[in-house]
Amino acid sequence: MNYLYKIIVTISVVCFVFLSLFLSCGKSEEIEVSWPESTPEEQGMDSKLIKEVLILLAEQGNYEVHSLLIIRNGYVVTDAYFYPFSEGIKHNLFSVTKSITGTLIGIALDQGYIKSIDQSVFDFFQKEELTKLETGKQMMTIEDLLTMQTGFDFISQPEDTLREMMMSEDWVDFTLDLPMKEEPGTYFDYCSPATHLLSAIIHQATGMSTLDFAYKYLFNPLDISDVGWPSDPQEITHGWSDLHLTPCDMAKIGYLYINNGCWEDRQIISEKWIKTATKAHVDFGDDRGYYGTQEKDYGYGYQWWIMPHYFSAVGHGGQYIIVSPERNLVIVLTGGGGSTDIVSNVVTEYIFSSVKSETPLPANLDEVASLEKLIHSLSVHPKVKPKKGAPLPDIVNQMSGKIYELDANPFGLLSIALTFEKPDEALMVITSNGHMTMGDTRYEWLLGLDGIERFSPGTFDIPVMGKGTWKTNNYFSACIDEIGSYHTWQIGLHFQGDEVICRIQDLGESVLDFPPFVGHMTEGSVAVTDSEDGKSAVTFTNSSKVADPDKPGYWVITVRDGPGSDYELLYFLKPGETVVVTGRNKPGNWLLLEDGGWVATSAGVVEGDIDALHVTLP
Repeated sequence: MNYLYKIIVTISVVCFVFLSLFLSCGKSEEIEVSWPESTPEEQGMDSKLIKEVLILLAEQGNYEVHSLLIIRNGYVVTDAYFYPFSEGIKHNLFSVTKSITGTLIGIALDQGYIKSIDQSVFDFFQKEELTKLETGKQMMTIEDLLTMQTGFDFISQPEDTLREMMMSEDWVDFTLDLPMKEEPGTYFDYCSPATHLLSAIIHQATGMSTLDFAYKYLFNPLDISDVGWPSDPQEITHGWSDLHLTPCDMAKIGYLYINNGCWEDRQIISEKWIKTATKAHVDFGDDRGYYGTQEKDYGYGYQWWIMPHYFSAVGHGGQYIIVSPERNLVIVLTGGGGSTDIVSNVVTEYIFSSVKSETPLPANLDEVASLEKLIHSLSVHPKVKPKKGAPLPDIVNQMSGKIYELDANPFGLLSIALTFEKPDEALMVITSNGHMTMGDTRYEWLLGLDGIERFSPGTFDIPVMGKGTWKTNNYFSACIDEIGSYHTWQIGLHFQGDEVICRIQDLGESVLDFPPFVGHMTEGSVAVTDSEDGKSAVTFTNSSKVADPDKPGYWVITVRDGPGSDYELLYFLKPGETVVVTGRNKPGNWLLLEDGGWVATSAGVVEGDIDALHVTLP
């Protein structure tokens, strides 16, 4: 349900110099596929200062940190996770994605898919009447995109133009059609759609999606396999945001840069691209408005932020890959929103200061033990006793399990349903057109009603944490925490007769309150005979026609497959068509077996072949 990302960082320019991909790695260190671990002192760092970093991050209330990973000399010296985020979970990188997209442009150049970053953007796109483009637009180059000097006239803070792009039918055409404000290459302005054009160029130049290209030339060589990265309606991978990686895999990108593009004696990207991309080609001087750094003399490279003694990839909500070649240090931070002003202080005053020597320090076993104890405590669920909730209100008998079709709304949501089958737990099911939800068209979230969060799989199988409560007899409030993101959604549902008024707030960075919209209870039903064993009835609810321009005339049939409360949308073009409903092999659900009966599953194991139920709409 990821929505609009307010970008709070600024951008600048970098030059490129080509060098062959197949240069040797020189003296770069050999890197293990799995990071070896070490005490901070063994790598010349002070455990006490690192412990102070973690205490500061845990106790300050402005920035919600999810993880901190510190690697020095190729060794993990700190790997900390803040509950509920935990090791192995992917995180949305937000605008850190831009640095990876920029890296892939460099690889495409090394591999010969792109001739030069001086090529016109319009070499890759068929635009009619190119000569009639606004003055200067046809001269826009790949380097102008890399340096955010497109000259486009757009709104970047808040990113209204990005939102408009995401609601358009063709995101690339929308961006190419933006009006011009300045000559390309002369004026810096942060433009997320420009980085999406970089992804589209990779797609056009290579014949592969940016995700597939990344797997072939970047992710697979780095042994990065657990990746989530959505695409736009034309299957162009999101260039500016929404790449999902684990913190460990984020660190691999940083260490690739610290080793001048070399990984395990293989040159993944040319050293000269690395050197050029991480130089400040646009100098912001004392202008700290976007980045919020306390340092002077910072700038921007090819999608990297450049500081005097380090460079970094920065994403909204507190996502960072920070690289300090002179200290042989990589720092990865992921976060859940809030003010990130503290990060600059943490990095420069504590983590950099903890680097005391190029050689090992004397062992400090007591401080190391204290640090490890702290790291463990940060990862543990705080002890909370379940609350005994009040009895469910009478309105539950009217609305539980009912599907409400939603009016047009900023999220592209189509329907919502709440089911109450347990006194301490509810199930929320939401369907979407996928435009604003990274391609997801269906969500099933468990909500704890006893004050204890329930976990459900979310986008790219990243856990979602949910709980809810009845505020009044007809007003239900749900809190959905996307653990691998900065989004925390407050969903208020006010039930009135056959309608529900929906109000959604994003509590992540700051409270974003969106206009309410209305849902309407669906009408009509199709009767289906109970199963022979009497264990379950399969009910179908026939709603009004789907409000989807891509499926005119379709009817929606919703299947509830037994007491597992699992729903599936089925579309019919006209009465008389038949659809096949297959069973689902999930713990706690009911499945349709070969003999046509419904049986309960145990631990997800079902004996016999799963058949299908053929349903005909009268």
